[in-house]
Amino acid sequence: MVDKGGPVMVRKGSKGSRDSRGSKGSKGSKGSKVSPLFSNVMLSVAVFLSAAIFLFSASLAFAQSQSIPPYINYQGRLTDQASGAPVNDVKSITFSLYDTATGGSPIYSQTQQVNIINGTFSVYLGKGEGTYQGNEVSSDGIPAEVFTEHAARYLGIKIEGSPVEMTPRQPLGSVAYAYKAGYAVEAERAREAESVMGQVTVSSSGNVGIGTTSPRSKIEVNGGVQVGNDSTACDSTKAGTIRWTGSFFEGCNGTKWIPFAASEGLTQSTAGRSCKAILDNGAATGNGVYWIDPDGGSTDNAYQAYCDMTTDGGGWTLWASMVKDAPSLSGVVMPSSSGYMDTSRYAALYAISTKFRVRGQTTGTSFYLSKAEALAGTCHNMSTPVPENVDGKTFTTVYGHKETSGCSLSGADYAWLSIDSGPTITSGPTLVVGGGKVMNVTLWHSGSENGSTEMGDGSNTSEAKVEMYIK
Repeated sequence: MVDKGGPVMVRKGSKGSRDSRGSKGSKGSKGSKVSPLFSNVMLSVAVFLSAAIFLFSASLAFAQSQSIPPYINYQGRLTDQASGAPVNDVKSITFSLYDTATGGSPIYSQTQQVNIINGTFSVYLGKGEGTYQGNEVSSDGIPAEVFTEHAARYLGIKIEGSPVEMTPRQPLGSVAYAYKAGYAVEAERAREAESVMGQVTVSSSGNVGIGTTSPRSKIEVNGGVQVGNDSTACDSTKAGTIRWTGSFFEGCNGTKWIPFAASEGLTQSTAGRSCKAILDNGAATGNGVYWIDPDGGSTDNAYQAYCDMTTDGGGWTLWASMVKDAPSLSGVVMPSSSGYMDTSRYAALYAISTKFRVRGQTTGTSFYLSKAEALAGTCHNMSTPVPENVDGKTFTTVYGHKETSGCSLSGADYAWLSIDSGPTITSGPTLVVGGGKVMNVTLWHSGSENGSTEMGDGSNTSEAKVEMYIK
């Protein structure tokens, strides 16, 4: 019978009694022998965890720790079924763990010689040899795999002298499943103690370090990080993604890829190829001085140049800021300075550029010239920053000069740009641009890249200084 309020009693068999199958019961003992009538009784139990499994090894495999006993403490009470007297005896008891309440084969089983004193016994399940999935287990302890699945486990008990297990099997509660929690406990210890796998460290605060054992942020890398390209469209699922296009970095804002305001052009070692290259790569931060390296390769010969990043699409490099006969400069040419770029620096920049722009500082008047048009210049084709000086003529600082015959700036067969004091100007520098109407000799365009080239014998404006750009 089952006493739900207290210990389960195994009653002492009476003379002539029958078990649940109708067979004749054995003669009752004088108080110590346990009757084999077990088919409809069960033991009351108190199950305590005294087992855990140690997690962590250098190879990240699960290993059973020898410092934590992998046993389950099981206590029960046996009483004489007839008299209720506690049993005093030594019995062979088989304990089996199942994954089903009825039927099936045991996952683990073990037989122990149990000393029962005043009806009470206490055993450590797993202490000594046992059988796991039909195979003998010579090592001490219940295999950790018995509890590694999130499934119910049932305890079956068979006492010496009984041909069958007691019924029903007893389900193991959450306390016994703390056996599995040993994995989590040791995993936490391993995490708190920091696990070092080669060059990867996970700290107790959850920070990950690569190449460092003391990461200060969620991810800290001591070394280079290589980012590849992502050719797919930027959308909400990729917000926060970084990619390398092969030329510069971009970030996805959830809608489109945005170039980084990178360090390109801010130092000599990060010099851009030109002002236009810096702008195209998303590193421009407005008008100002940037480091450029027009010939590419080593940045040892990179230099600083003033970049106009806003006018006419930006990307213009200033190579001259001058009045008549301004000296050449080897340093930075600024709008406020007076001179033109060193010839070797200009040559490398000229080789990768396609157009020119000239602007008067006072009036803001601009003229444009393509490189293809400049190369048609028979007298000065813009391949050098040094101006053409026409001997004996008023205009002695000339650029982009073409004539059908000679270079005299006479007649109506010429086109040119000059920074000078023109014949009709009494004082101050003058920006003079001319285009012959009669012979239709044209080079310079007024106001835009596609502006008019018919400027008669000379269109002049009084300017404080003239800026000359290349792109």
